[in-house]
Amino acid sequence: MQSIPQLPPDLCARSQAVGLRLYFEDIREGDWFDSAETSVDESSVISFAKAWDPQPFHIDKDLAERSLFGGLSASGLQTILLTYKLYIDLGLFDGTALAGLGLNNVLFKAPLRPDDRIHVRAVIASARRSSKPERAVVKVALHTFNQIGEEIASLELTMLLACRSKG
Repeated sequence: MQSIPQLPPDLCARSQAVGLRLYFEDIREGDWFDSAETSVDESSVISFAKAWDPQPFHIDKDLAERSLFGGLSASGLQTILLTYKLYIDLGLFDGTALAGLGLNNVLFKAPLRPDDRIHVRAVIASARRSSKPERAVVKVALHTFNQIGEEIASLELTMLLACRSKG
């Protein structure tokens, strides 16, 4: 179980910021931002899985009890989408994100369960100017934690980000 590290005092304000509209020049490797929290209920776990990932451990409580998970668990796809939504709701790159380039290193570390409360920590993993001076390539590592501080999932987004200046 990975616990959530404490924020250094100089980043406390940035961790709670929403709608920052950050450009390449505004970020540095290691910056991180915490999302709001959301909860997942049993009906959303089952309805998502029935539509998109209808496996017994996602849709049938009795069969899920006898599965490797020992109970109902959300689809990994639902976990990814909730993670992404919490990240987008931070508003870090509203209007400055130009395009998504990839989604890599998706890991499911623990199941997302009904009644879990989750939040996301977005960490700037790397940032560099692209071959076009008005653009940058940025990798953002997303870490999803449940209400007890256990990291349940992680993934890395790569995107094109606008630059304020041409270098």
